[in-house]
Amino acid sequence: VTDYETFFSNYSDQEPAVEVSEEDEQLIIYTSGTTGRPKGAVYTHSTTIWMSLSQIVDFGFNKNDITAISGPLYHVGGLIDLTMPMFHTGGSCIMMRSTGFNPKETLELIEREKITLILLFPIMLYDLLRYPELNKYDTGSLRMIFTGGEPVPVAALEKSMEVFPTANVIQGFGLTEGSAIASFLSQKYAVSKMGSIGKAIAHVKIKVVNDEGKDVKPGEIGEILTQGPSVSKGYWMRPDANEETFGDGWCHTGDLGRID
Repeated sequence: VTDYETFFSNYSDQEPAVEVSEEDEQLIIYTSGTTGRPKGAVYTHSTTIWMSLSQIVDFGFNKNDITAISGPLYHVGGLIDLTMPMFHTGGSCIMMRSTGFNPKETLELIEREKITLILLFPIMLYDLLRYPELNKYDTGSLRMIFTGGEPVPVAALEKSMEVFPTANVIQGFGLTEGSAIASFLSQKYAVSKMGSIGKAIAHVKIKVVNDEGKDVKPGEIGEILTQGPSVSKGYWMRPDANEETFGDGWCHTGDLGRID
């Protein structure tokens, strides 16, 4: 392993003379592949900036925030959700150990570093809620716990609000290619709409359509579609999948939902 300073010591500190456009490809982040082989979602600089701005606008991130990065950086949850807005606003990122999730170490980190924001995938949240010594730790610095990736039972959400009273427990919906966070349930509706994935995040449009691509009526189940500048420009070297997912200008998520 080469340490950071040594790695850069023999190179110029001047910016390279390379023209970069907002629409240049910046990242390829692979999907989880739950319904097939993973596909590389291409992000431009613009994609990442807009996803960061959406979170800053709706979650009020600022330079005083300290986030614990709980997910791997090859995953959209670890790299884009909460992390990029910290770089954008000048906040702090604390890298958690990548040797598996440990409730005790997580609680110690929250207490020691005064973590204000943390993304906990549902299984992580459940592990914390079941940890027998949870009440021994000071988690009062937390102002937001973000969770998503699968539906979270109402009982778990209620328990989270009980044991983390200072934290706004936000359940979000998103996907690697269709906006990392497409919608979220705000604290305002945490109780009255518990179990919902909430409303679209800033700069993202959502609609629910039937098999003919027409908007369904309120209460009817259909496929969730997303659109906006934080949606991926397409899959890396997969023109067939691009046509199927993005062909009509909307991202077809393959997920079912309804609007009340």
